[in-house]
Amino acid sequence: MNSDLFNYVSQSRAAGVTDEQIRQALLSSGWSSSDIDEALISDLSSTNYHPATVSIGSRRKKIIFILSSLLPLLFIGFVAFAYYSGIWPFYSNALSVISASYNKFSKVSSFEAKYQPPAPASGSFNFNVNFNFHKQGGLKIDFVVNNISGDFAGNLVISLIANTADAYLSFNHSNISDVIKKVGIKYPGLTETNSFKILQPIFFNEKWLHIQNYKEEISKQMQGSVSPSPSPSPSPSLSPVFSFDIKKLFIVKEYNRNYTENGENFIKIILGVDKNSLVSLLEELKNTDTTMKISQVNQAIETVKNTDGWDSDILNILIEPKTSYLHSIELAVPNQFTKSILSLTDSNASGADRNQHPFNVNKMLAFLGNNFLFASVANTNSTMVPIGKILFENYNSAEAISIPTDYIEFSNVMPVVIKDLPVLLQIMMQSQQNMAFNNSAQDVKVTWGDGKYQDALTKSQALIKDAKTNEEMAVAYYWRGLSYYKLGNIDLAEKDQLQALKLDPTNGAPYVNLAAVSLDRNKCNQALQYAIKAKNWDPQYSWAYNSLGLSYACLGQKEQAISALQKAVELQPDSYVFRDNLNRVKQSFGE
Repeated sequence: MNSDLFNYVSQSRAAGVTDEQIRQALLSSGWSSSDIDEALISDLSSTNYHPATVSIGSRRKKIIFILSSLLPLLFIGFVAFAYYSGIWPFYSNALSVISASYNKFSKVSSFEAKYQPPAPASGSFNFNVNFNFHKQGGLKIDFVVNNISGDFAGNLVISLIANTADAYLSFNHSNISDVIKKVGIKYPGLTETNSFKILQPIFFNEKWLHIQNYKEEISKQMQGSVSPSPSPSPSPSLSPVFSFDIKKLFIVKEYNRNYTENGENFIKIILGVDKNSLVSLLEELKNTDTTMKISQVNQAIETVKNTDGWDSDILNILIEPKTSYLHSIELAVPNQFTKSILSLTDSNASGADRNQHPFNVNKMLAFLGNNFLFASVANTNSTMVPIGKILFENYNSAEAISIPTDYIEFSNVMPVVIKDLPVLLQIMMQSQQNMAFNNSAQDVKVTWGDGKYQDALTKSQALIKDAKTNEEMAVAYYWRGLSYYKLGNIDLAEKDQLQALKLDPTNGAPYVNLAAVSLDRNKCNQALQYAIKAKNWDPQYSWAYNSLGLSYACLGQKEQAISALQKAVELQPDSYVFRDNLNRVKQSFGE
């Protein structure tokens, strides 16, 4: 680079001249845009602009950093690598750009970001996480989940506002009344506990939960709920968790200063990871961070060792060339690694301690991995699994964060919850004892779905004997009724479905089978009434609309019949039954 150009940029900035004014002056003097960009970025990465998170001694001095989560580790590590490697001009230029971008990022007063996970599987829920950061006002995080099915059907937003002292938490579910009703059925007695009653305004999005001095408050409440240690624990060290030569960890795969995406120009840098260095990093972590279980770290190390593909495209970073602001970070990991992790968490979740504690961390990790982070792991043809993308925007102009004024104090809630713990654990354990019945019911469902109706009948009769509550009895009679229906005995099918409704009036699934029985008897109006009840029980129940369509067709009401069946297909597009019924009804009306 021309030293006169570099000195001009440095002196102009020191005199208070803006980058745009510098750019225009240099362009008018005949300098090229590429030379100007390089000078502007290189000046940012000079010794006056060292990233605050990196401690510098010499080129060979190890970089000290704290491992808090995977993305910050990779990004901060890349910054250090970028700043100090300088192995080839290709690397030096790319990493200087990253260093300058991170330096600017660390100095912004506010920004907004959104985490976008991989596209979910068809028919499953989807989620994203929105971040709003203000250096003075704190941080707001919105965890948004859409299209939830099952007992928690609807959309959910969990919001967290936190600053240096206080934290506020809110909960907003679009169908909360039905969720509470189903939870009350699944966990009898839960909604009658004092814990539920004091938290009810939060569940119904009427108030926030306020945790004043949240670090100290949570620590104090937890100490009150567990047995004291036999001896005082030593004070935590304020020294860095561990040190590691981060330069060895990353491999620059691509550096493109003229990358275009959606009509916008960016600087694109792609990184891979050196597997041996990653193993060394985990070994260092195991030896220095005593808060982690050695067995878990050893398992992670073995998983990394047995996984290929770390030198593939792990991090994809886009930077805005004019402002040097970070635009996005995209992360992927080897497919083989995700499968190993899911297998690891799932096997841990099924260990001997599972039945001793209803809140199994490994089991929750397995659920999150399967349903959120590694949604695309089912694609066995892919060598890499996308973890998601973080998009950054509105630097220094993010929307202001409003501090809630209507809230419940956490310090008032926790004593009630702790007092209720024996009751809550008993309720949860009782639910786990019902898992054997639920597994048997699922087996009947699979058998019935495979067309083995006689076997399903035999299993459902055994299920009736195993049922201990009215709700379980209703499920057993429902499946026996469906089996009778498929075997041609509609009288016994009707009897069982009516018994299921009598045992559990809150479960509307039997109405669909009752509508089918009525249609077989050519009782069109009765079938329609049953179908309407099924739809009212669950407006998103595809089988209810199938029954509606066939009932309207029986009554000769063409438009209503076709509309209802089209709705069934829309709700469950992969159903051959619904599409076939729609085509047959259209043909019957001459279409």
